[in-house]
Amino acid sequence: MECFRGVKEAIFDDEDRLKEFLQLSEEKKLDCDWSYEPNKNEYFNSLVNCWQIDENFKGTYTADYKVISNAQRDKYGTRIWNPGMEEGTLSLQPIPDYIRWVNENGELHYLSFEKTEHLTREYSKIATSSDLFLPGRILDTFFNIEPDPPDDILEQIAILSWLPVESVREYFATRRRKFDKSFRENMEKETWRKHHLYKLSVGELQLKCKALNVPLKGPKCVLVKTIAKAEGQAQPKDFKVTYLKPWQS
Repeated sequence: MECFRGVKEAIFDDEDRLKEFLQLSEEKKLDCDWSYEPNKNEYFNSLVNCWQIDENFKGTYTADYKVISNAQRDKYGTRIWNPGMEEGTLSLQPIPDYIRWVNENGELHYLSFEKTEHLTREYSKIATSSDLFLPGRILDTFFNIEPDPPDDILEQIAILSWLPVESVREYFATRRRKFDKSFRENMEKETWRKHHLYKLSVGELQLKCKALNVPLKGPKCVLVKTIAKAEGQAQPKDFKVTYLKPWQS
């Protein structure tokens, strides 16, 4: 992909100056007073006539750099706010065109700008929930409903999230593993936190482990368990679960 400032330098011819600015340190970029102006030619005049661009426009690299640096970024795109636009202006997120996707045998497209704008006006939540139609949001929603769906349901989720069914299956398996691991760790912590050794700091527990010649790595509950076992102390009763796993609530 190639990007040009204007129409292949017909409007701006400061390519070398711009590259020099970008090589400056962050501090010097903010202190730089270099400016640039467009070439007053037919291309620029057409912009003035069509878009009411200021014919006496003069920009500065530092001001442009600040605007770009404050852009809203995520893994799906970058949104640069125009300082001259009304405050609170919303950026329209792309919405999948599911009907076209089905009719064209899986070819991916988004709705046109006009349809997206119409839906945004009709359903304001679309405008305020920037990730509403992203695959991750869709998968998270279904996982909260059912963390271990059968294969036929996984296939339907794959269609709605625009992902291969293998990716969806791996997502659910990974999320379940993470939650199960977190659940076990929480149970371990709750089991040992009432032990008298738990009142000690991690540093003090590590010194005890060193003195007993036992492993001194791990979270606090693991250190307490290791010391208690090494000293032949009785293990507390397993913590009684009084709450549900995240997907069971």
